[in-house]
Amino acid sequence: MLQQALEYLANLGHTAASPNIHFFSQFPDQAVITRPNGTVEFRECPRPHLAHKVDLIRDLVALISLSEETSGDWRFWIGERAIIMTLDETLRERATMALDFTEQFESLCRCAGKLYDHAGFIRLLTVDLHGTVDAAAVSVLRNVKVSVLNETEGDVQKTANSLGKRVASRISGAGDIPEIMTVETPVYDQDATSTFTIRCALLVDPMAATFQIRPLPGEIRLAKEQARFLFREQLRNQIPGCEPENDLDQRILFGSPE
Repeated sequence: MLQQALEYLANLGHTAASPNIHFFSQFPDQAVITRPNGTVEFRECPRPHLAHKVDLIRDLVALISLSEETSGDWRFWIGERAIIMTLDETLRERATMALDFTEQFESLCRCAGKLYDHAGFIRLLTVDLHGTVDAAAVSVLRNVKVSVLNETEGDVQKTANSLGKRVASRISGAGDIPEIMTVETPVYDQDATSTFTIRCALLVDPMAATFQIRPLPGEIRLAKEQARFLFREQLRNQIPGCEPENDLDQRILFGSPE
C-alpha cells in the first residue's frame, strides 16, 4: 500500500508545476516532497504543532473523544501558566487552556518587600488587594498616625508595643499592629472561587514612616501548587472513569510536554 501511495505521489509530481509537500502518519518526522520530474524525496521536517485553544476545563475534556478517534494516547500537563492536553503520542496536536493570575495575586507578588508611605500602604490593602485582607487589620493600620511615627527613635519595628511609649499611647485604642498578616486570595482567574491563605510579614519603620508586606518564604510557591492540585481534581471529576491512581489518573501530569 505504501508503494502504491508513493507511485501516486510521483504521478502527481509529473502533473504539478511546482514541488508538493505531503505528510504521513507513518513518517512523523519527515516530509514527502514530489517534484515535477516525478522524483520523490524524503526530508527531515518536523511538523508544527496543531494548536487548539480553549477557555474551560470541560472543553479540554471534550477533546478526549477526538483523541480516541486516532491513537487515544492523550495526556494532560498542568503547568504554572497553562494546562496543555496532548492528543497523541507525537505530542504535536495540542489543546491549551491558559492560566492567568488574578489581579490580587499579582499585586501581592509585585509588592513583596516594596516600601510604601502610609497612604500608599492603605491604598495597597484596600484597592490592589481588595477583599483579601482582614478588615480589622486594615483598621489598625489606618489609625496609625504618621506624624507621631516621625518623632520616634529606633530601628525597624513590627508591633505597636515595640514602637515606643509615644506611639503606643496614640494607637493603643486601635490595638496592636500585627507581625503576621494573612492574605486570602484566589491564584488563578480560571478558578476565582477558590482562595488560598498566604501568610505575610508586616514591617513598619517608624523613623522613615514606611511600611512593607512580605510573603513568608515558600508561601507564594505553596499557593501556586495548591491551586494546580485543584485543577487536577477538576480534571479527575470530569474525565469519565478517572479515579485516583488508576490508568486514566496517571495521564494527568504536572509540568510541560516540552
